Amino acid sequence: MGAQRHLIQDAELGETVSYTVTDAAEILGTTSKTLIARVRPTDGQRPELRGWAPKTEVNPNRSWMVDASQIDALADADVNHLQMQVAQLREELELARARTDADLEQLAAERAVVADEMATASMERSEYRQASHDAALQRIAELERERDQTRAAVKTLGTTVLELTQRLANVDI
Repeated sequence: MGAQRHLIQDAELGETVSYTVTDAAEILGTTSKTLIARVRPTDGQRPELRGWAPKTEVNPNRSWMVDASQIDALADADVNHLQMQVAQLREELELARARTDADLEQLAAERAVVADEMATASMERSEYRQASHDAALQRIAELERERDQTRAAVKTLGTTVLELTQRLANVDI
């Protein structure tokens, strides 16, 4: 559903193709009120867009009319601008994807390092526990040998005391 074009007979420009302000606003994605503000001169300045007021000799229609060539040029400029923005956003998206991929690769590498460190720590902890356990068992064995030696020495001492006591009992004093 395209905008309908109208012919306006302008005294300065001659026959000019125009749009209603409503159609022009739809083409540009703005409001009729905004376009009318751009057509009317303010503070003695020249208006931004050529337009014709409704119900005048030049424009017998009930709606403001605006120059179609200006509206088409603005729409083309908007399209070109949007295409440039889309291209720029695509480039930014590709850069962001590349950064994200690099970040994911780095994260995977860091996870692998952490997993290796955790495995090493677990192995070291296991080795430490085993070494502590082995040391405790060795200490127990040493203590048992010392106990056995002490028992043997006490037994020998007891035997010696018994022998001496028996000798003293046999001696007349």
